[in-house]
Amino acid sequence: MSYKPRPEDCAFVLAGLCSLTLSVVVGLPAAEWLVRHATYWVLLASIGAFFYSGYRVAAERKAALGNWAQSLYDGRYMVLILLIVAAIYSLQPNSYKVVMDEPLLVASSRQMHLDKELYVPKSCYELGGAFYNFDGYVDKRPGFFPFLLSLLHDLTGYRSGQGFVLNALLVPALVLLTATLCGRLWPDCGKWIGPLLLVTVPLVSLVANSSGYDFLNVVLLLSLLLLALQFYEYPGTWTLSALLWASVLLAHTRYESALYLLPVLLIVALRSFFLKRTFFHWTSCLMPFALLPVVLLMRVIGGQE
Repeated sequence: MSYKPRPEDCAFVLAGLCSLTLSVVVGLPAAEWLVRHATYWVLLASIGAFFYSGYRVAAERKAALGNWAQSLYDGRYMVLILLIVAAIYSLQPNSYKVVMDEPLLVASSRQMHLDKELYVPKSCYELGGAFYNFDGYVDKRPGFFPFLLSLLHDLTGYRSGQGFVLNALLVPALVLLTATLCGRLWPDCGKWIGPLLLVTVPLVSLVANSSGYDFLNVVLLLSLLLLALQFYEYPGTWTLSALLWASVLLAHTRYESALYLLPVLLIVALRSFFLKRTFFHWTSCLMPFALLPVVLLMRVIGGQE
């Protein structure tokens, strides 16, 4: 069976070429302006696309999802998971661990909360009892972690310790993702041994009780691995969409994490080649534009250096 390009395939390639061209031809001042003013809205659209794609995958794989949820109903297993989560919480105190990163991330989240812009305030003053900032700069750290903090600020008001809250909320997700992946690699004992091994790694508790973006990066990386396995075993339009949008969010978390796009695209290309068909959805065609702030940020930081 020969391959016939679909309109979605052409749209994805065209979007990639347009995004690549824009990342090259846009000047540094315009690039800095776009990173500062567009990142918040790009991330808002990306996280919406990711959750909608995940919802469609869950609807298609309802039986498998039900079996996974049923496996967690074992009382002994739930006690183990809760004990592991409690151990990760208790092994380290909540405190800034990387003092050059974490206060800047909190400062960026405050501006995303107040102004919907990604920048670090540089000059701040109190005038008439009100606190103002008059200047700022685009930091080298991508915006997804400050974006999530800004959502917490929107819900509960600005607090400098929201990073500890966010990482604490991610601990159960890390444990469950580890259990799921280890259970797939070793069906008999993996879901028991994998989470237990987390407690033996001091760095897990250290990062979980910090206010940095490293813990979010690990959670997204495990999510990406799980979605890649799902796409390889059960390729589908919405599975690919969820995989691509998860890679976008990961790329917006740490500057090095953009490299994980390469194995994701390789898996998609190989699976499509062997099946002689593609699985792009129209929502996936916007994914190259969602990566534009990451590329422009790299250019801006390179220009500053």
